[in-house]
Amino acid sequence: MLSKKLKTVLTIFLFPVVVLATECTTFTDIDSSSYQIDILAGSDEGWITCKDAFEPYRETNRIEAVKMVLVASGVNPSATTEQCFDDIPTDSWMNPYACYGLNNNLLVDRDNFLPASSINFAEASKLILRSMTSG
Repeated sequence: MLSKKLKTVLTIFLFPVVVLATECTTFTDIDSSSYQIDILAGSDEGWITCKDAFEPYRETNRIEAVKMVLVASGVNPSATTEQCFDDIPTDSWMNPYACYGLNNNLLVDRDNFLPASSINFAEASKLILRSMTSG
């Protein structure tokens, strides 16, 4: 049986998610969504942050997915100057999440991470399962 947190994370992965630096409490574009409760639950848990919109029809990118899975797992990686992927600058907000994922075998070791590329369901599932079995 799946835990409520895992069900919410899996539901969220079925939708595009905005993971930005500022929290919001109101999404202006989810009122008619049948997943409104799940989206708000993810926001309440701190897994999803946004400006004023959830953008439910936008695809989720790879770094957003990694950040959501780590935050949902209770991981908040520290800043690092380690260069884990050639296409993520060490001073970027993405770097701690990408490096943590790489160093904890959640991500595949390669030169480029392609953080802005969309993540598909198989990749997201693999990321979630690896996060549940690592450590």
